[in-house]
Amino acid sequence: KYKLSKYFHQGEGLSFWLSRSAWSLAIITNERRKVKTQGIINILVPDYFCNESLNILRLIDCKIIFYPILENLEPDYTKINSLVNDKGIPDLFIHVHYFGIPISTSKSVEFCKKHGAWLIEDAAHVLKQIKGIGEAGDFVLYSPHKLLPIPNGALLITRANGPSSLNLNLFEKEFSNKKFENIYTNNIKNKYNYFKHQFSNYFWILKQVLQNFRIRNNVTYDFKQTEITISN
Repeated sequence: KYKLSKYFHQGEGLSFWLSRSAWSLAIITNERRKVKTQGIINILVPDYFCNESLNILRLIDCKIIFYPILENLEPDYTKINSLVNDKGIPDLFIHVHYFGIPISTSKSVEFCKKHGAWLIEDAAHVLKQIKGIGEAGDFVLYSPHKLLPIPNGALLITRANGPSSLNLNLFEKEFSNKKFENIYTNNIKNKYNYFKHQFSNYFWILKQVLQNFRIRNNVTYDFKQTEITISN
């Protein structure tokens, strides 16, 4: 059977299609909460990251902790270790492959094994899997809608060969029964611009039509930083 997801991973792991990677992050956070059972979920996110992708996470019970990156776009592990000492043990660690360039994951794998964190590879800037991307994480996120002329489209991949050696049978059962929908509470519906979300495809089409007539509108979104990273 032909599967579009084969372009994003070579048959390894499970793949699930969603509208946006923001929902992928929310689902992963929800699954982590089931494992942790108590306490808030700590998520380490690079300080160079799309704010819109964090909108849903800001509405659920978790703590977003921004960490600095180096000039070569790799995580600054020295500062990250200081953040762990200050903010607590992380539950999730997001490692980004910026601009479709493979950013070494070896230290991120070691870090996640040491702290028992789930490793999320963000490959939003990659149209398909290439060497050095999607080979190490417990989860891999792809966002084809950011690269193709389509209104929605994100792929969440779970891997058993990541640093946490996840039991994929549990995730397959959860997703097949659509139990992850419980994260989509009325509270999130109300706060996450439910009307716009429900009719996002129509908004997208309208936006493309207006842009063809050179009609544009500059929209500014408020940015709220949850945690302040350690300065140099």
